[in-house]
Amino acid sequence: MAFNGFFMMASSRENTDTQEHAYEDAPNEIDIGGVEEVTPPQAPPVRLDPLSQAGVGLAKLVLSLIAGVLVIIFALAAVDEFHTPQFMEDAYVKALSASLSDAKIQNPVSSDAILTKIIDARSAAREFWLKLAQLILLNLLLPVLTAILGYTFGSKQSGRGTY
Repeated sequence: MAFNGFFMMASSRENTDTQEHAYEDAPNEIDIGGVEEVTPPQAPPVRLDPLSQAGVGLAKLVLSLIAGVLVIIFALAAVDEFHTPQFMEDAYVKALSASLSDAKIQNPVSSDAILTKIIDARSAAREFWLKLAQLILLNLLLPVLTAILGYTFGSKQSGRGTY
């Protein structure tokens, strides 16, 4: 045990000494005057067979559909989120003022009950947009995209043989 610890200490001292000598021997400036620029040759373009080209085209179409659906759903959800609270606030004020001013009402509606209904309506609207996005994107468009990509690149691999 003591021997292994001594050996590790001695080797770490040697590494420190060699690093110090390496820094002292390194040149301060590097001459790059004789260096010439090298550019690698261009790779040849990959030509796809017509079936693969159609598959890639369909995949691009489905990806653009996914992006379009996402943008539309986010826009509609944002409009729903920021536009309908004004209607709810107006309804809340009307209900509250009606319950306070009308003395004939036996059980006036409390503000907590109205506020609870507003919060429930907002959470139901958010849940609706989330479920709609899941239904369209995860259950419809994503499986179509994976099927297209799997068929396109799977048929390309099976034509060459198994690897």
